Amino acid sequence: MKSFLLRKVLPIIGGITALLLLPRVSSVLGPEVPSVPTLVPTTAAAPDPSTPQTTRPPLPEGFPSLLFPPPKIDVEPGQPQPIDTRYGLTYEIPADWKNDHGASSGWSGEEGHAVYGSVGSFGYGSCPEKDGGWLAMSGVAGSRDIDLETVATERIRDVEWIFDDNAGTRPTVEYTAPVWFEIADRPAIRISARITDIPEVSGCEPDAARFDIVATPGYATAQTMVLMVQVNEGAYDVDVADDIIATLRPT
Repeated sequence: MKSFLLRKVLPIIGGITALLLLPRVSSVLGPEVPSVPTLVPTTAAAPDPSTPQTTRPPLPEGFPSLLFPPPKIDVEPGQPQPIDTRYGLTYEIPADWKNDHGASSGWSGEEGHAVYGSVGSFGYGSCPEKDGGWLAMSGVAGSRDIDLETVATERIRDVEWIFDDNAGTRPTVEYTAPVWFEIADRPAIRISARITDIPEVSGCEPDAARFDIVATPGYATAQTMVLMVQVNEGAYDVDVADDIIATLRPT
């Protein structure tokens, strides 16, 4: 599994940002999301979108854009923690997660990179063999591609290299069929993956992991927003992904 990057972005005078780099491993509810369908094993990649889009249009004239995420929302201890994002959408993480709303994190490797902002995490520092590592994580990213299924499919396929060993050994990945639903009368699509047979690199790899992607139109910064939830099985209830996704709503 790829080493992990956590980048703290702190806007200060002159637009300078401070970066903290660490190794890496990996309230009102919104509309209820359909439960994840039965996972279907496949030897191929995630379902191919029916109408892939090759040209990514620029942002429409007058479309709002934010350079930094909104301020952190403080809540009482024991309460779910809402995270406002740069994309005009808000989601909530559990009370026992860490709210790193101003951080970016993700994975990078020879086949690409997958970076998410407005991060929530659980179990940081749980791996004694590495300086860092999470048991569960959430975050958001933007895309100018307006084909939601294309965006979700591209993002979910990242698990194939995120959980490999950099030497050609791939994990076993089971994908769900896409599930369409609505968020505030706008379309959204969810694709889930269960990853097993994860090659050992650091000794911190889970036996299995769950990875969920939701793509939906953004209200600012990017025309499509992606929400990602990754959970190591056995370390945290994987159904937390359902709970987090169900809170996704306009800010």
